Amino acid sequence: MRDFSNGRSPSSDASKSTRDEAVPGKTTLVGGVRGLEVPGPSTADPSPAPNPAASAAARGLTGPSRFDLVFGDARRGLKGGELQEREVVRGGDPTGPTPDAGPGPASPTPASPTPASPAPATPAVTITSTTNAGPTFGPKGAAMWHVAFATTGRTGWIVQKIDNTVTGTDASGGAMTPASIGLAPHYYEAWSVDGAGAVTPSVGGDNDHWDQGSMGDRTKGSWSTTGALYWVPGAARPGGMAARAVPNAGMLVSSFSAPPGLGSVLLNRFARATWDATVTPPVDTGSAG
Repeated sequence: MRDFSNGRSPSSDASKSTRDEAVPGKTTLVGGVRGLEVPGPSTADPSPAPNPAASAAARGLTGPSRFDLVFGDARRGLKGGELQEREVVRGGDPTGPTPDAGPGPASPTPASPTPASPAPATPAVTITSTTNAGPTFGPKGAAMWHVAFATTGRTGWIVQKIDNTVTGTDASGGAMTPASIGLAPHYYEAWSVDGAGAVTPSVGGDNDHWDQGSMGDRTKGSWSTTGALYWVPGAARPGGMAARAVPNAGMLVSSFSAPPGLGSVLLNRFARATWDATVTPPVDTGSAG
């Protein structure tokens, strides 16, 4: 399809020439007290066995006179190395009293820090189109579709990649191709978006005109045009693009190769038609979206 607003149709040349150019873990303390039986006195030792109960009472303890404390978190300043390593602290020496009054109170578990709230995500840029006229198809393969663009992006560019196909026969039976009717198979064109979201250039509220002129008598075939739209941020014109670089793009800044920074496709468009002007009445069908 010829891009009418971009000067792809002979019938639109005059109107296009008047348009302006785009400006363009956790922390844990595991403690356990387990009673161990104290072995009885050795038969080889002539000295009397110590009194376990008296030894424990001297330290303020009851029950067995030997106990273990098991700690499981080195992050509390305890010895023991990496997390999950353990140190056994032994007390209650059965050979005599000690000044140890027993285990002290456990260290309080520190409160878990409140996680910081993540910064709100920046909404993704969107691009939408609104049909102002059309789409209509015929006669003899002709078509018209006028749209306006809107975007949530600010201070940047809407870039559209155009792909054209044409297959058919002309009045003399020769093959019809994009080149034979003056269409570039692939190119890129762009509209500037200012800080308020205005998309330019704009003609009568339209940003893009896809217009395909009549293919002529005794012709038949099919054609298609697709548009993939991208967002490129920044006021500077996308790299490699220039005003009127691609004739089919008319007044828009354009290029035959992709400018840098395109990212993901934000909107897809298409138009396609089939025609037969070799029969009576002529046949014209098409769709767009």
